[in-house]
Amino acid sequence: MRAALYPTLGLVALFAIGGCQLAHDLLPRTHTSSRSPDGRYVAFVHQGLNPDPPDDHLYLGPVGQPARYLRALAPDADWSSAIVWSPDSRTVGFVINEQRLALFDTATAREIATLTLVKADGYPGNQEARAISISNEGIVTFDRYRRATMLLHTRQGVIEAPVTISGTYGRPIHRAEQLLERERLQVSTAGVRAGT
Repeated sequence: MRAALYPTLGLVALFAIGGCQLAHDLLPRTHTSSRSPDGRYVAFVHQGLNPDPPDDHLYLGPVGQPARYLRALAPDADWSSAIVWSPDSRTVGFVINEQRLALFDTATAREIATLTLVKADGYPGNQEARAISISNEGIVTFDRYRRATMLLHTRQGVIEAPVTISGTYGRPIHRAEQLLERERLQVSTAGVRAGT
């Protein structure tokens, strides 16, 4: 019995010493949350238990009450680390992969729309949206950026890769990010159309 226990303890010790960040990334946790401007609602992103994260799930509810499950994001592909609100707290948006915005009505938890803010031309894509805001009138405004890049050495040679929210893992930036333009979209229950 003792002999069988020691290898397990060794693995636990190794995991505890070298895998603290790994454990943090794999275990279920709420990693992003935001309270509405009027203080009545809370929205959050909860990561499920998954050996290959991300595995993000979106939630919304009145403060002090159970939250409603909105939907899951694509496992091992999509993540959300930012939440935005309209000033009147009627609309909440979850920023997905820094490229899309999933909008929900706070009173009904109904999905209004999922907007593509910047085109995903690969994984994770060369562009991202920042400084995202939602007006009470349904106008989504954001800055479109070209992502910074880093150089990766592969068996096939050196490639230039976009830098995402996870960062450069200590590698230097090869090309700096660049602000491309400020954009606006009008959102309505009938659909989405380009704004001016």
